[in-house]
Amino acid sequence: MKPKTQPIPSIRTSGTNLKHAKSHNHRVVLDILRTQGPLSRADISRITSLSRQTIQNIVAELHEMSLVKFDKNKRTGRGRGHPGIDVYFRADAGYALGLYVDQFSLIGIMTDLVGHSIWNETLNVAYPDPETTAGIVQTMLGKLKKDKPKETERLIGIGLALPGPFNIEGVPSVGPTNLPRWTDPRVPEWLSNILGLPVVVENDASAAAVGEHLFGIGHQFDSFAYLYFGLGLGAGLHLNSNLYRGLGRNAGEIGHMVVEIDGRECPCGNRGCLERYVSLQAIYDTLGIENPTNQSIQVVEKLFREKDPRIIKWIDEAAPRLRQAVNIMESILDTNVIIVGGRLSHSILKGLISSLEPLHSSVTSHDSLLGNRVIIGSSGPDTTARGAAALSVFSQISPQVNTLLKGNGE
Repeated sequence: MKPKTQPIPSIRTSGTNLKHAKSHNHRVVLDILRTQGPLSRADISRITSLSRQTIQNIVAELHEMSLVKFDKNKRTGRGRGHPGIDVYFRADAGYALGLYVDQFSLIGIMTDLVGHSIWNETLNVAYPDPETTAGIVQTMLGKLKKDKPKETERLIGIGLALPGPFNIEGVPSVGPTNLPRWTDPRVPEWLSNILGLPVVVENDASAAAVGEHLFGIGHQFDSFAYLYFGLGLGAGLHLNSNLYRGLGRNAGEIGHMVVEIDGRECPCGNRGCLERYVSLQAIYDTLGIENPTNQSIQVVEKLFREKDPRIIKWIDEAAPRLRQAVNIMESILDTNVIIVGGRLSHSILKGLISSLEPLHSSVTSHDSLLGNRVIIGSSGPDTTARGAAALSVFSQISPQVNTLLKGNGE
């Protein structure tokens, strides 16, 4: 049996004729054109359940805003009457800057609205604080104005991805996987004022999940959990076509889920946390790398290719704990699939996932095949930076429930 790819009816593809829903309907049409286009206006009307006249008006306004374009030479020919003219989503209508700040580096990527990278830069910087990051980004924006002036004029915003957890109480915000001074909820607004652009901040796993949804294999699924390997371990939750953040934006912090009673000590104050066994930091601990740098992951990849017994030992220890985590996530979330990605290379992820067999029986599916329940998504050092850029795109053009709740129609 294949993964459940039929989307549950959700707000993402359903328009509404509510009085204050103009913004939402524009987002719906843009999202459908981006994910399913090009389409005729008749097709858009059928998919959204909005009237043809409403779609005519929306498409005309989007065209006037240069967000869509027409190709009169390509007609759909579907349906009765005159063939419809295809409507295309314009990927170059805007650009987003994605920033991934981790413990060892700051990665910046500018993408268009469908995730094509047109500029990138990586800087080695250890545990940067907000002020240091703001200065670096100001320099980046200055370079972009010189190198990509037209695109910089059309920047819609900045997405910033950081290792979590955020705003925690009762748990020490210290340890090798945490960054200093990023817990203040006023940081996004402060950065936005300094940089002169809207700034969206999410934890790295959530940013990667958004990127996987917009630009990767995740677009096939209405609901998925993105298991993110960074220095720690987290999960981005894309549920019913929306990012689920949780009360304190810490939903998916499965790295601090206790899987071993009286297990290894964790900087969070507990013992036996999952990321003490399943994470990049856990690999470094196994290899005896006490002060890792941005280049340490290359050492890990080299040792994996050489089949170093210490890497094999880590996989043997990590697999049963990860198998348990997969069982818990499937039981709680009932998603289409679990996608695994992050900083680890594709080859290491493949080796780890293949060691998960046999998976525990799942209440969400009768399918016991590993490849249909746990799959590899995007991986590599720029994965989360692209996901961060996707945060701005997602916040600007993706349908969201809160758009309907503002009650101040346009």
